[in-house]
Amino acid sequence: MDFSRLVRNNQNYKSLKFIVHSKRRQSSVPLSNELKVKDCTGDPKISKKTISLLERISLVDFGNEEGVKRLEAAIRFAKLLKTYHIDESVKPMYSVLEREKLRLREDKVNEGDCREKILKNAAVVDEYYFVAPPGNIPKE
Repeated sequence: MDFSRLVRNNQNYKSLKFIVHSKRRQSSVPLSNELKVKDCTGDPKISKKTISLLERISLVDFGNEEGVKRLEAAIRFAKLLKTYHIDESVKPMYSVLEREKLRLREDKVNEGDCREKILKNAAVVDEYYFVAPPGNIPKE
């Protein structure tokens, strides 16, 4: 889930509760658990230097007061999520990439000589290369 959308949907984070319902099987996760809000009620202090650094590396403008308030709300919400305690009975998620060996297929060329067909998909081509718009150019 997109974190910014999560923050926008839960601006009233003091009443946020995580409730897990499962009718199919019994889970070791508690049915309801209220987050501890008292640990993260303080307003985060963000200096002008930090804001200018964030603007430069993220290409997001925090020039107005609304942008700074939204950033502070996101920090408060992240602190709230950090205080949520999960006991040892909840096992970590399983990942195939960590525990299983993946079989590799043999590297063979099935179809070839289709450069022109592929380059027709590009908006701009220069010397048989796709030309992309410039990305992440920091503000000066």
